Amino acid sequence: MTEKEEERIRSLFREHLKKLREAKALSLLNIAQNSDLDNSNFSKYERSRDPQLMTLFKIAEALKIHPRELLDIGIDFTEPKPGAKK
Repeated sequence: MTEKEEERIRSLFREHLKKLREAKALSLLNIAQNSDLDNSNFSKYERSRDPQLMTLFKIAEALKIHPRELLDIGIDFTEPKPGAKK
């Protein structure tokens, strides 16, 4: 995976995370109250920082969703990359 592809995935994840939170009408403070995450840290996950595995579970719990929904960002690794040799 190239650096450009990694950044695309990070960007899609951040956008998705923010949309999930907003769809639940939750503020950063609400997330902090529903988990042991600091609201400034959660804000960083939406802007620039990659959460660790257990943090993903805490975020899912605070959003009251299954953890797999956090990673449902439209990436399909089973499809060949454009221009890849078959």
